Order: sequence, then structure tokens, then C-alpha cells
Amino acid sequence: MTDDNILAEPRRKPLALDNPIFITMYRYFFPILIVLFPTLLLAQTDAERALKLIESEKFAEAKQITDRLLRQATTLSDADALTDIGIALEDSGRYVEAGPFHEQALKINAEKLGKNHPDTVPALTNLAINYKKRGDYNEAEPRYQQALKIVVPNSLEAALLKNNLGFLYQEQYRYKEAEELYKEALDMHKKRTRGKDDEYMASPLQNLSRLYFPTNGSKTLAFRRNL
Repeated sequence: MTDDNILAEPRRKPLALDNPIFITMYRYFFPILIVLFPTLLLAQTDAERALKLIESEKFAEAKQITDRLLRQATTLSDADALTDIGIALEDSGRYVEAGPFHEQALKINAEKLGKNHPDTVPALTNLAINYKKRGDYNEAEPRYQQALKIVVPNSLEAALLKNNLGFLYQEQYRYKEAEELYKEALDMHKKRTRGKDDEYMASPLQNLSRLYFPTNGSKTLAFRRNL
């Protein structure tokens, strides 16, 4: 017994093997796939192998693979693989080694999509975070600022970027600038959720709390006295 009230996806007519379209596709595209598939599979396997070696802290072995992938990377898929490698290296505390992978990933995204395309923002942010972890604040700041120019104003992405940039300023003792960005980020979250709390509000709230009421230092106390 069937339920006629259940909506089903329209069935697609199967493609007959003697259909001229199928024959043309098979004749012209199948040989190309036969040539490309092993290469694509090998690249994927190399990236996965490199990640496993990094996770196992076999960095010398991983470097033999990652250096080659870094040199050969040209596509957006390659850029994604480089990003994964960069993050894995950062998770292992190897921030300087991770830098070139984020830089090349951003370069490929900018070349393929355009430097102001929204999909370049994750690569920009990853590079900014990498510079920050290396203590190179002068290089991190313009990446955050460039990303802010690309994202939609008052969006979730804009709020997250402002919070991150505020934290960067706070680490440089630029407390007034940090406070302003934290408040802007929090205000964006409130407008986005129409006043309701959500998980994203926690970070700027916590950062403001640490700015006003530090628990382990006196440098921020000077800022508090000037409020």
C-alpha cells in the first residue's frame, strides 16, 4: 500500500547505451578521464599521506611530499590541500613552515577567482592567523582589513573578522581600538539575531571582559583607568 500524499523526486529517464549522446561522450571524454584519473588520485593520495605523516610528527618524510605539492599546486583543489597542510603544521606548532602553504593557497584563489572575490576570504583569514601566531602583527593586520573590505557588511563573517582583528590589537596593547572592534562585533551579532543570544556572541563578550577585568596582568589596568 502506498501513500499518495508523499512527494517523491521525479524519476529521471535512464540513458540508453545506444543513445547518440552517450556514444559521443564515451568516445571523446572517456579516454581523457582514463589519463587524468590516476593523476588526480595520486595528488589526493599524496596530500592525505602528507597529513598523516604530519599528524605522526614525521616531518622530514612529510616535507618531501609537501614541498612537491607546494611547487605543483595550480588549481583551487590544490589550494584546499595546501590549506589543510598549513593548518596541520600549525596544529603541530610549526607556524613558520605553515606560512608558504597559506600564502600559495591565497595566491591561487586570487588568480582563479579575483583578489576581491568572497571565496578568497578564508585564505586571507588563514594567512592572517598564521602571521599572528608567528608574532608578525604588521603582516596579519592588512590581511584582516582586506578581508573586511570583501565580506558583506554586518554579516556573521564581518563580525568574526572584527573580533579577530580586535584580539590582534589587544595583543599589541592597542586597547581603545580593540574595544571598539569588540563592541562593533557584538552589535553586529545582536542585530543579526535580533537581540537573541547565540554562540558567536561569547567570543567578543569574553574578550571585552578580559579587556576590562584582566586576571593575570597589569597592562590592561592602564586602559581601565582611562575609561
